[in-house]
Amino acid sequence: MGLKRGDEVLVHGLEALDATTGELAKLLRRFFEVGVTLRIVGGSRAEVLAPDGAIPRVLALLADHEMRRPAREAGRRRRGPADAGPLTQHQLKFARDMHRRGHSMRAIGLLFRLTPNEVARLLRSQHAVTPDLDAEA
Repeated sequence: MGLKRGDEVLVHGLEALDATTGELAKLLRRFFEVGVTLRIVGGSRAEVLAPDGAIPRVLALLADHEMRRPAREAGRRRRGPADAGPLTQHQLKFARDMHRRGHSMRAIGLLFRLTPNEVARLLRSQHAVTPDLDAEA
């Protein structure tokens, strides 16, 4: 981990850590065991998760559960069009406008949390075409 007692980790929100709930529980437990404070500053008020005192029991149980789970595919799965459904017509129009202005498939994919191949497939797809988009092309 490379962190030591007294260090602070500053994030805008927990989603910045790109982890499942179980992975977050394990990470927070390691932070607390080492003595690292986590500051979350993106909400209506800053949250400070400090290692003072015992690790909350529910957090420890979640972390233990995540460690005992049967093996699953390594790494986190990206949320793709199959998980979230296709892009809305507004998002698709915005993605096409970005592509028309010269943005790369990778840049568009980063915005919508899709791979460049998924973006290309969505931009080419016939079912995503609407009359108002055809008129603008």
